[in-house]
Amino acid sequence: MISSSISVIIPCYCCADVLPRAVDSILKQSLLPNEIILIDDASPDQGKTQKCIGDILALPCISKIIEIRAIYLEKNLGPGGARNAGLDIAKGDLIAFLDADDSWAPDKLFVQSSWMLSHPNFGMSFHNCCHISDSKLYSPNSPICYQEIKRTELLIRNMIPTRSVMVVNHPEFRFHSTMRYAEDYRLWLEIISAGVRISRLKLTLAFTYKSEYGEGGLSANLRKMHEGVLLCYSELLRDNKINSFEFVFVYMLEKLKHIKRILYVAFRRLVK
Repeated sequence: MISSSISVIIPCYCCADVLPRAVDSILKQSLLPNEIILIDDASPDQGKTQKCIGDILALPCISKIIEIRAIYLEKNLGPGGARNAGLDIAKGDLIAFLDADDSWAPDKLFVQSSWMLSHPNFGMSFHNCCHISDSKLYSPNSPICYQEIKRTELLIRNMIPTRSVMVVNHPEFRFHSTMRYAEDYRLWLEIISAGVRISRLKLTLAFTYKSEYGEGGLSANLRKMHEGVLLCYSELLRDNKINSFEFVFVYMLEKLKHIKRILYVAFRRLVK
């Protein structure tokens, strides 16, 4: 029996064409969340995103089964700041994040919340994601295998897509308000550095519709994403959450990975 309440937080920025798909994937969940919080991040699209949110709020079938709340920010805060605005009013015991241009498999909330309730020593979990063209659908009969993520692993690589995260609702779990890139990675590192256990569920329960690098969204700006990751490491060093040896190692590793990403995007464009 699922007893914990779930809040789903979706930052919305110029997303009128894709937001209905994301919300529809929530409404098709085998376990519905208690609330959905939509945050319009001051979208400069002549009110299209606000109208889309209004249309969703006006659907009579939704209000009877899920509480949907909307926040309209007067100033653009970026995805981290928008998610924080949702976190500040979220009432659920568990928080799930979904981006407006992604979607979930129908059993995502049931599987993930069930696992977290049966493993209360973990404060955060995430799962596999895939590009929608891969068609790697989750089967309800799939065994739930999991792996605890160690701090060193996460320092070396951010393997946690925000669309896959479910985390215990805690007032100290907030994204860095001034970061526009890699703000999610910064939070995951702070959470695991605080001693919170994080687990990866080896199931594919979320889908993205664009390539990870170089195609739409914030991840398209490789240089700024790279700078955001380096800023994470610098501030962790400043706050004594990593030592000098760890800093030099992951800093140089990120430099090498940035070169690899640039070459990957260039090759993909050349092939096209």
